[in-house]
Amino acid sequence: MDEEYIKGNVLTNPEDFYEKFFGFLVRQTYGSIKPRAIYFDAAQQMLKRGLETYLRKKGHHVFIYNSLKNEIVNRIMATNALFPTHRIKISDKCKVFIKGLEEAVWKPNESPAKRLDDFTSNIDILDAFEYAYEPKMYDYVTLLKATQPKNEEYNYGNVF
Repeated sequence: MDEEYIKGNVLTNPEDFYEKFFGFLVRQTYGSIKPRAIYFDAAQQMLKRGLETYLRKKGHHVFIYNSLKNEIVNRIMATNALFPTHRIKISDKCKVFIKGLEEAVWKPNESPAKRLDDFTSNIDILDAFEYAYEPKMYDYVTLLKATQPKNEEYNYGNVF
């Protein structure tokens, strides 16, 4: 899989977005392997419905779900638990996402913990990534705990 990050006001109307997204989906298809699901920001229902209609007209059948928007700290802790066990792999082509991971920091003096969202780092790219596995997040971490050797200890936080 690859990433496509569009910065600025390049997309001036929803149709531009649909066309760009369709092109991205087509580029992610390798033979019979293609994306099966899209997890859309739940706050963007009009764009989601428009994209569903656009893709259907193009003959591209993919499920489009709303993001769950679980607590951010839970999503972060799940990601932190899955990375060191190599259950998440990131293509080196995903430069914007990698930079987002490298630059993300906690908001100081916040309880419960929150990401700092002051435009010094790309939080939106991290949200998009987390939305993609969020529906199975607890299943993944539960499986991770169950398959971990008894002599190893890993702190999953107080999330699970």
